[in-house]
Amino acid sequence: AGDTIKIGLVLQTSGPFADSGRQMLNAIKAYMLQHGDVVAGKKIELVIKDVGGPAPAVAKRLCQELAVKEKVDFIAGFGLTPDALACAPVVTEAKIPTVDMLAATSIITTRSPYLARVSHTLAQISEPMAIWAYKKGYREIFTVVADYGPGLDAERAAVVARLSHGSVERALRLAGDDRGAQRRQRYLHLAAGIVLHDRDAERTFVDEVGNAEVAAAGAVETDIARRRDELERAVADDRERVWHARRLDALQRREQARVSRLAALDALDHLSSFVRDVWAVGLGAAGAVSNRDRLAELQHAAVARPDLYARLLVVVGHTRKDLSLNIDRRLALQAMFARFQEVWESA
Repeated sequence: AGDTIKIGLVLQTSGPFADSGRQMLNAIKAYMLQHGDVVAGKKIELVIKDVGGPAPAVAKRLCQELAVKEKVDFIAGFGLTPDALACAPVVTEAKIPTVDMLAATSIITTRSPYLARVSHTLAQISEPMAIWAYKKGYREIFTVVADYGPGLDAERAAVVARLSHGSVERALRLAGDDRGAQRRQRYLHLAAGIVLHDRDAERTFVDEVGNAEVAAAGAVETDIARRRDELERAVADDRERVWHARRLDALQRREQARVSRLAALDALDHLSSFVRDVWAVGLGAAGAVSNRDRLAELQHAAVARPDLYARLLVVVGHTRKDLSLNIDRRLALQAMFARFQEVWESA
C-alpha cells in the first residue's frame, strides 16, 4: 500500500549458518525498536524469508516471491555468496534496490546495477593480514579456505599482498591484474639498468609505463562495454537507459584516468623497491632486501656510494607525488631521470 514500505529479507535463520542470519535480523529489529518503524510517514513492514544455507535455487525462488507476490520495495540480507549471486538477475529484472548485508565475494556488486554492499569483502580482511605477516618477516604461509568465491578471493588477496612487498595500495591494484607478476619482472630488469646509468633502460621504462596505461584503460573500456550490454538487456525504459548510459560514460572517463595514473605509480613502486634494495646491499644488509629473486642483479648494481641511492629514492618519492597530482606522466618520468643524472654527476 502507499502508506507502507515493504522490505524483503533473505536470511539464513536455520541451518549451519543461522547465527549470522539471526544476528542480522536481531540488529534490524533492535534498530526499529530504538528508532521506530515509521519513516517519512510510512510504516516499515518486514517480509522475512529463510533460505536455510547456501542454496542458490532456493534463494532465487524466494527473491522471485518477494518481487512478484509480496511486491516489496527493497530486498536485503544475504549471508552467503551463492544466494546473493542467484538473486542478482531477479532484482535486476524487477528493478528492486537490493542491499548485500554480509555475502563477501568481491564480484557480487558487479552482477546487478540494483545491488549494493554495506559490509566487507574477504579480500579486505586477508590483504592487511598478509601484508602484516610479510612485514614481520614471514615468507611461507599455509592457507585453508573455502573452495568457492569468498575463500578464493581471500587466498588470492593474500598472495597478491606478498607480491606487493607490503604496499596496501599496490595489493589492491594487483588483485585484479593477472599480468602484474610479469610486469614486475620487466620493471625490475629495467631498474637494474637504470641504476647503472643506462639511458636506453630509462627510455624503455617510460615506454613500458605507457603500454601499461594503455592496457589498463583498455580493460576499463572492455568492462564498461560489458556493462552497456547488460544495461541494454536489463533496462527497457528508454529514458532510464539513457540516464544509465551517461553515468557509464562518466564512469569510463574517471576510471580510465585513475587506472592510467595507478599504472604509472605501480612502475615507480617497482623502481623504488629495486633502488631501496640496492641501497641495502650497498650498506651490507643483503638479508633485508625485498626482491630476493633479483639478488644477483642487486649485487651487480650496488657499485656507487650508498648515500647516492638514498638520494635517488628521494627523487622517486617526489615523482610519485607529482603523478598523484595528475601531472603528465611521461614528462614527470623524464624529469625524474634528469634528476637521476644530476645525482650521478654530483658523485
